[in-house]
Amino acid sequence: GTLPTNGVQPLATLLQAACFWLVGGDRAAAVRFLIVFSTAIAAATVFLVDRLGREVLGPGDGARAASRLGACVWFTSPLVLSHSMNMLETGLYTAAVVMVALLFARGHAAGSPWPWPRCLALGVLLGVSFWARNDAVFLMAAAGLAHLATAGGGTSLRRRLAEAAAMAVAAAAVS
Repeated sequence: GTLPTNGVQPLATLLQAACFWLVGGDRAAAVRFLIVFSTAIAAATVFLVDRLGREVLGPGDGARAASRLGACVWFTSPLVLSHSMNMLETGLYTAAVVMVALLFARGHAAGSPWPWPRCLALGVLLGVSFWARNDAVFLMAAAGLAHLATAGGGTSLRRRLAEAAAMAVAAAAVS
């Protein structure tokens, strides 16, 4: 290739191999299948972006409309169109990042300690994000630091450290 890359990402490779296996190794059929699969992931990400917008903006018709408009504008931007449905890991990774942001926003909306299942769920999702794209280690670090930064109010730093540790253990177990 002529483009610099950091390699092929494991989850995308696994899913692509599964697509080829499902069609018996037929290259043309596998490529068609992967185009549909990539498009489905991109379409699902639009709904995730909308949900994230609603979570951040709160209730109300204006917030709902703004969230939907934002998701549609995001999806139709030329950069997203070319990177989300290209049969690479970028669409899959984008969906994972938006899911992490959504779970993170939902968890911090209450401003209280996180239940342990939520910590583990975010850790698992961060681990899956790593499988989608290995530079998700930076996403993992950012999520942990942001989580620690929310200590105070009803949640002690010690509790946030324990929650972040649970996330890290779950992420490490998955990745």
